[in-house]
Amino acid sequence: MMKKRFSFLVGVLGSILGVIIGFIEFSIGSSIGEWIGNKEDPMTLGIITMLLSIIALTSSLYGYLKQEFSKNLILLIIIGQLLPTVICFTTVGLLWFIPGPILLLGLIFQTKEFWINKSVDINAKGEIKKFYIKGWELSGKLARNFALICSILCLFSVFMGFFTEVFSLYYLKIIQGNSIHFYWILPMDYIKQQTVKKGISSTRYIENTFIMIIYIILLIGGSLALISSLTRSRIFVIISATIILIGLVLFIILLPGILQAIGYNIYDMQGVSTLGLTWYIHLICGILIFIVGLFINN
Repeated sequence: MMKKRFSFLVGVLGSILGVIIGFIEFSIGSSIGEWIGNKEDPMTLGIITMLLSIIALTSSLYGYLKQEFSKNLILLIIIGQLLPTVICFTTVGLLWFIPGPILLLGLIFQTKEFWINKSVDINAKGEIKKFYIKGWELSGKLARNFALICSILCLFSVFMGFFTEVFSLYYLKIIQGNSIHFYWILPMDYIKQQTVKKGISSTRYIENTFIMIIYIILLIGGSLALISSLTRSRIFVIISATIILIGLVLFIILLPGILQAIGYNIYDMQGVSTLGLTWYIHLICGILIFIVGLFINN
């Protein structure tokens, strides 16, 4: 019990530091651009960082005060700390390397105590059940394996978006005179513009907060699907698929406003545009995760 409490106290410490870092970004972020990744809107990102850190703090405190844990409750507590920790590495930049590793350390301790070393006391009836994470040694349940593979594909597509335009959320090509303009929406928060004129290529990046919101939603859905499929939590697998699909629909709704940042009116139907590979991967995998989630055996 003392080890469990210590692991949550580590999370509390990291979360409090995260709130402080978020406030620093909110208040003086424009003056310390290199420390926060030269963000375009540090005030908004500072607020997001503080809110995410508060979520992590709430999860850590709840875990510290709670005496008995169900499988789904442990999953919820872990996710409540993991997602803010990972997401804030993109919203803050170098400053997050202060609270981020502390939060990750607490999560490692919690995972070790709850899922690797020993069993967990389950429900209010006092029954004792055991469940372990054994890497890829899964139970053989086809539905869970399918959800696991789909969640990995979702996360992989976002990860690859950092390295290649092939895994974009959206692609646009416009020809104006002797210039060709290419646009890709990429993680975590920008539109990449490449202009080719008379054989000379130039590139610029346009930041957009709405893009970050979409990617955060997709990361939440993909991460939740991954963890809940590993722990065979049917309800959270279904919730994760719903989050992914909501993110995709929200992207379609926000897309006209996002493209206004480059002066493009999506309703003019100029140029060649298409939803990107990452969007379609999430659509297919999100639907499949939802369907197979109905058949996962807790």
